[in-house]
Amino acid sequence: MVVHLTNQKAFEEVMRARINGQKVYAETCPQYLLLEDSVYSKPDFEGAKYVCAPPIRKKADQDCLWKALANGQIQTVATDQCSFTMEQKALGKDDFTKIPGGLPGVQTRGTLLYTYGVRTGKITQEQMCRLLSENAAKLYGVYPNKGVIREGSDADIVVLAVGVPYTEGMTRLDMLENAATVVASITRAVMDSGFHGIFLVITNPVDAMTYLVKSISGLPDSKVMGTGTAGFCTPALFFG
Repeated sequence: MVVHLTNQKAFEEVMRARINGQKVYAETCPQYLLLEDSVYSKPDFEGAKYVCAPPIRKKADQDCLWKALANGQIQTVATDQCSFTMEQKALGKDDFTKIPGGLPGVQTRGTLLYTYGVRTGKITQEQMCRLLSENAAKLYGVYPNKGVIREGSDADIVVLAVGVPYTEGMTRLDMLENAATVVASITRAVMDSGFHGIFLVITNPVDAMTYLVKSISGLPDSKVMGTGTAGFCTPALFFG
């Protein structure tokens, strides 16, 4: 497994090894699909945000990676979720070798792949599901318990709500209410289908979202419980 594949030359080595009969799998990360190395030229130490290993590459490398994803030549899109605050990054203000390397990614990986992959026509929805779930499950020996929706498999299901309405000038509360309406409809539908419970991962603020979902779905207080924050996102458990 070649992880964090970033550029065309590395991809060509993967393909050469396959041609020579080796079984090679490859993974890349969102930052290598969406950022170019011009980010390192940002003024006022802004470039430090993007210091990671391997570093961000060029637009031509992005194009190569997207094409490889579409052709099934890269098997997974993942992230090691290595995030730092700007205060921590500032440790290298006088010596770039001391800038802690890493970027966040787990909370936005699926959304980014859908927005810049599926919606732009670079990959299909089915390919996105394979890249984020099915292929990884197969590679690590947990398929078909994981990585597929079928009878007998674990019901680990992520519902991505797309098309949530947004208009110019909407407040944060407006957007929160729109998102809560979508989540509430999903929650209600799952409960009405006879499931015993549903576990949803919700972005902050959890208290407001939990309250809105509970109000819109009509579930009683005893059926809804929000858990503590996990930093980048907050899980909320809705009992049936």
